[in-house]
Amino acid sequence: TAGQLRLEYRMRHRDGHWQWTLSLANVVSYHSDGRPCVIAGTHQNMQPEKSAQLALMESERYGRSLFDSSPDCIKVIKLDGEVLDISQGGVRLLGLAAREELVGRMWPELWDEPYRRRSRDALAEAALGTTTRYRGLMPNGKGEPCWWDIVVVPLRNADGKIERTLVTSRDISAQVRSEDALLDITAHVQAQVVKQTAEVVESEARLRTILSNLDGMACRWRHDGQRDILFASDGCRALLGVEPDTLSSANSLVDTWVHIEDRARVLDIWESM
Repeated sequence: TAGQLRLEYRMRHRDGHWQWTLSLANVVSYHSDGRPCVIAGTHQNMQPEKSAQLALMESERYGRSLFDSSPDCIKVIKLDGEVLDISQGGVRLLGLAAREELVGRMWPELWDEPYRRRSRDALAEAALGTTTRYRGLMPNGKGEPCWWDIVVVPLRNADGKIERTLVTSRDISAQVRSEDALLDITAHVQAQVVKQTAEVVESEARLRTILSNLDGMACRWRHDGQRDILFASDGCRALLGVEPDTLSSANSLVDTWVHIEDRARVLDIWESM
């Protein structure tokens, strides 16, 4: 302003260090031709304020570098859904020429249903102080279907009021494809197990039918110390006069139904098998 001066600059202290100084001055009198004649002003040490300002600028630069160094798509979004900022990683992932292409747009409107509704719900939950995480499907910068892992975090201002959110989206398409492939393999294996089990049951039923129609008794047992009987055909009724379910083991069958003079020979032959 004409007749006034405000200037920030560095001045050297007697001990040799430099400090930022604020000069404020006004013209208090003029020559007859209108040129300033006398100027009065003050010089104030503004090093503390300048240091704080420089520290803030450095902090903001550091925060910006962290923001832009992430490979994920990071956005600052207002509670109403308006995009305020997007990281360089997000610009690359979404195939944008510049962040200005997204800034100012409504984030929920970028999604198709049901993810549009889910994004609105996440912003509403953030307004209440809740962090949410979910998956959504949206094309990437190449137009390819892309699955995203999305985290919406509420951001508070100096007064503790929530006005914005930090939204991080990570491309998890490869992970989802792997999970889908694993589910397909699991479903295929389960189907094969069911099919083979049914075939075994059917085969067992056919075998039982065949053995039940044979003359004499068919029997199957475990080849171990007890020789538990796994199956005895209906022929045991005619051969021994007993029901199949009364025969518990081959050993007891020998002890009960084989002549005492033949038992040792029968057991010896079984042992040699």
